[in-house]
Amino acid sequence: MILNLKTFNILYFLFISTFFPQTQNNRISGKVIDSYTGTPLPNANVFISGSVWGTSTNMDGYFSIQNLPSGNHQIAVSFIGYETTFQNVTLTGKDHVELNFYLIEKLIQLNEVAVDAEVPKDWYENLKIFKKYFLGQSDFAKECIIENELIINFSKINNILSARADDQLIIINNALGYKLECNLISFDYDYDFNSIRYFSITKFTELMPESDNQKKEWIENREIAYLGSIKHFLASIVRDDLNANRFKIFSWYGSYGQEIKDVRQILERDSLTSKYYLKFDYDLVVQYSPGFLSNTQVSGISLLVDYVTLDQFGEPKETLPFYYKQYWATRGVADLLPKDYSIN
Repeated sequence: MILNLKTFNILYFLFISTFFPQTQNNRISGKVIDSYTGTPLPNANVFISGSVWGTSTNMDGYFSIQNLPSGNHQIAVSFIGYETTFQNVTLTGKDHVELNFYLIEKLIQLNEVAVDAEVPKDWYENLKIFKKYFLGQSDFAKECIIENELIINFSKINNILSARADDQLIIINNALGYKLECNLISFDYDYDFNSIRYFSITKFTELMPESDNQKKEWIENREIAYLGSIKHFLASIVRDDLNANRFKIFSWYGSYGQEIKDVRQILERDSLTSKYYLKFDYDLVVQYSPGFLSNTQVSGISLLVDYVTLDQFGEPKETLPFYYKQYWATRGVADLLPKDYSIN
């Protein structure tokens, strides 16, 4: 993620896909192996990034994840003491993909801030910056708790604040009803350019509601997080129903330009593969109008690659392909939804 705090510009890791069809018979299996010794690693965590789908390896290091929908997926593996790794795959229907992961042992051991020791004042100041831009700036961020925040280590070199964690960050999102296990790959805040960049691989787990009222609240909040989001926008653009979903897009040349009413100006579909190619040479302004008497949300988007390959659900194949501005720039982990989320 890249965020310019003056104009709310952001490059942000995406977990984009909604309205998955009923589960299809795709399967991913393989082994998780120590890259140095060649021995299998039992109980390694294997999951689809940005989803609730996952499993653990058996005593032989073998795993199998079944009944996966077609589309673009990021398969991630994490194991205590090893670097988290991932591979991108595209499933097309009744596929069986075999993947082996060779994990590299971490050189730096877990370095948790001692609970009994006096925590430096600047650590708390750094934590505020981290929470503001990693969790985001929505109301939902206020209801997120990082249970093990003391494992976050901060360093500052050349006026860049970096955050690292040698284990998964456990985040309880009491607003949306999810437990998130975040593998923080990087987080760098640049004081000089007033910008931030981060990348995380995240696994979702549904929380159990304590009451019917809490369950209802979670459902309502998830819908709020989804509507007008980048997830919602990309799903709408591949279905060619932007207007029905209250989106409008404009070319952006320093100020609003022409409205783009035909998505074929920026999106090309390959009928043989059901892939979509999103390409534009200018910034786009995206307007979302929630409804009568509601404020219009305005976001900006530009490409950091030549084009973005989307599947039929709006899931991008590329990692970190976009640069965001304004509204979308203020959304963080607190507003993330799993890949299979849809409004019932």
